[in-house]
Amino acid sequence: MEAENGERYFCAKVKYRVEDEITRDGTKITIASMGHSWISSDAGVVKEESFTRTYVNNTLVKEETRKLLLKFIEKG
Repeated sequence: MEAENGERYFCAKVKYRVEDEITRDGTKITIASMGHSWISSDAGVVKEESFTRTYVNNTLVKEETRKLLLKFIEKG
C-alpha cells in the first residue's frame, strides 16, 4: 500500500462490518458500517475506506462515505 508521500508499506487488508440497533419509544434506529482497513506493523493504519448507513424503522435516512490515507509518518 502506498501512502500519500509515496512511501510503500506491507499491509494486511482487514474487512469489517459493525451493526448497532437501538429501539426507543417504538422507533428503531439501525446504524450499519462496512469497510476495509490496510494495516502495517510499521505504520499502523495506512488506508481506510468505509461507508455507514443509518436506518429509522428500516428506512434509509442517511449514508456517509469515509476515506482515510496516511499522509506521512515520522519515526523517532
